[in-house]
Amino acid sequence: MPDKNLPIQFFEARQIDERRTEGGGPSEEPKWLLPHERLIKKSEQLLSELMALEPLVAVKEKQQSIIPFVFKAYMPDKATAKSKRQYVSKIFDTSQERGNIIGVMDKDELIIRISTVQELNSISGRIREYNTYKYGISCLDRITTFNPSVTKADHPENYKVRLLDFQVYEENTAILRLFEKVLYNKNLRYKKTQYTKSLPIYKIQGDHSIILDTFKENNIFEALFSIEPMPKYSLSLDA
Repeated sequence: MPDKNLPIQFFEARQIDERRTEGGGPSEEPKWLLPHERLIKKSEQLLSELMALEPLVAVKEKQQSIIPFVFKAYMPDKATAKSKRQYVSKIFDTSQERGNIIGVMDKDELIIRISTVQELNSISGRIREYNTYKYGISCLDRITTFNPSVTKADHPENYKVRLLDFQVYEENTAILRLFEKVLYNKNLRYKKTQYTKSLPIYKIQGDHSIILDTFKENNIFEALFSIEPMPKYSLSLDA
């Protein structure tokens, strides 16, 4: 089975690509494009799933949370090619300064951030315009809420915690400070390691239920990507 805890891949849509088909072929519509009737049904389905998130977004906006609202959009296998993601980004990107798609999980799950109901309405408006955005809609399967990947160990041990990368330095810095403040206030021992140029990975010591309850009580849970037992490595004398 594929590893469901693969790291987030950076998402970057092509800036200029006016060809409708890959490989420079004829300008006829691609075979993966949904026919008109199915396109309308897909638009209605995606719109219903997206608008179900509106109360959750409204609550976060009212609270003025520093953590953006995050949800997932799934792409069917036929739409996972990078060349097709440009059409999807045209639906979800609501700002010229930054993209709303902050990563890709397991090749078919787009992680999307928004901060306001206005952004949500902007996206829903595009989904309603199924003729204008038919390529992007044809590349989408469904929209759901995002939840961190949580793996529980059989016995209390060290856990590896990764946070989402919101692609904005100031936001990431503020969220990291909040995260470490929560750990400090709950007397949870941790070690921060900078494995890559992006966000650090935290090694936290303690019981799984205590760690999980601590995060959920402070809303920092919404900024997490994964919680899993810290891997253990051992070498034999012959190695």
